[in-house]
Amino acid sequence: MSACTLVWLLLFQPVDVAGVALDPTEAFVRGNTAYESGDYAAAAEAYLRLVEAVDDAGWAVYYNLGNSQLRRGDLGAGIASYLRARRRAPRNQDVVANLAYARRSAKDAISPPEPSAIVRTAFFWHYAFAPDELA
Repeated sequence: MSACTLVWLLLFQPVDVAGVALDPTEAFVRGNTAYESGDYAAAAEAYLRLVEAVDDAGWAVYYNLGNSQLRRGDLGAGIASYLRARRRAPRNQDVVANLAYARRSAKDAISPPEPSAIVRTAFFWHYAFAPDELA
């Protein structure tokens, strides 16, 4: 989670679905603790509550959510979470590696079409930067 995201979260104290003030740092730590203890369903639930309560949760939350979903057997949701994490941090090697692993784990071997070397070279900025960075 970036420093700007953490400061924003601490300043605005989002409210979770039940209407109770949600401390983002506490929810993130709760999810991490559940994941480390092997309770992937509780970890995914904690990360999902954080995503629902915060406008832009940051790449780390989506990455951890994807890990939890993948571990509990929800491959499609895991891939979707990794894609959201990659959108926010396209050069993060952990996100890229886990997304590739999840795609290889799919029975249908989901792989996006790769552009030619000429296209990648001509439009290098499109593939090297996140959409927010391009804007």
